[in-house]
Amino acid sequence: METLTALPSSFAAGTTVVYRPDYLADYPAPTWELTLYLNGGDPDAPKKLSSVAADSGSDHVVTLAATATDDLTPGLYRWVERVSDGSEVFDVAWGVVTVKPDVATANQGELRSWAERALAAVECKILARIPLDQEQLEIFTRAVQRYGLTDFVQLRDRLRAEVAAEQRDGAPRAPILQGFTPMGWTQ
Repeated sequence: METLTALPSSFAAGTTVVYRPDYLADYPAPTWELTLYLNGGDPDAPKKLSSVAADSGSDHVVTLAATATDDLTPGLYRWVERVSDGSEVFDVAWGVVTVKPDVATANQGELRSWAERALAAVECKILARIPLDQEQLEIFTRAVQRYGLTDFVQLRDRLRAEVAAEQRDGAPRAPILQGFTPMGWTQ
């Protein structure tokens, strides 16, 4: 197994993460104690985790046990590595790490991307449509227009292309949501 020299950019919840930072020559163990702090995840129920590094000669070895990471909700976590010699405390490294879902404990279909879920819904809608379905209705001055079959087929084709791209790249893309403000408004 390859020895990591820094916290990886992502890891799955429920897995063990072990690394030996190679950038702490100015803060050797056991004089300096290294602690990793994680904070983030689900905005409605943020999680925190900390781990004190073990000493290995003058090196630090950080271990996040599987039992500690299995409680982390998938999402982005801010992290900081902090050293202390008992009187002085310094933040020596920081960043953002992505905690991915634990595939082993996820419910069936739970790990589908947004595009995969949207594609399934659009395909169900296309299958359920009656070809002669009325797409526009006007009563007095009120008009209602429905999404037509050709619109659904075009949407399905775009979603199929997005899902195919995700499967090639191996990483789902989040939908890009756009919002517009009325003319003259500033934030």
